[in-house]
Amino acid sequence: MQQQISVITLGVSDLEKSKRFYGDGFGWAPVFENAEIVFYQMNGLVFGTWLKASLEEDARASDLPPAGAMSLAHNVPEEGDVDSVIKTLVAAGATVLR
Repeated sequence: MQQQISVITLGVSDLEKSKRFYGDGFGWAPVFENAEIVFYQMNGLVFGTWLKASLEEDARASDLPPAGAMSLAHNVPEEGDVDSVIKTLVAAGATVLR
């Protein structure tokens, strides 16, 4: 079997806030959205943010872990790009943890 992940979906409590963060912070444009989910096309992968309650309903699970139970990374081409990306993400609502 080919080693591949096609979609990563995060459960979020506020879909509009999440959409503003990824749009304003990263400049990402959704390829699909409705009242419960927003999808962004990546390089061979789809990233989705889904209202946590709807994700739990779809998964038939009412006890999904809270935010912070996983991690995503964003790499930049040059070390000198890090500070400007962090400033943009903080302005879009991110919290720097360390």
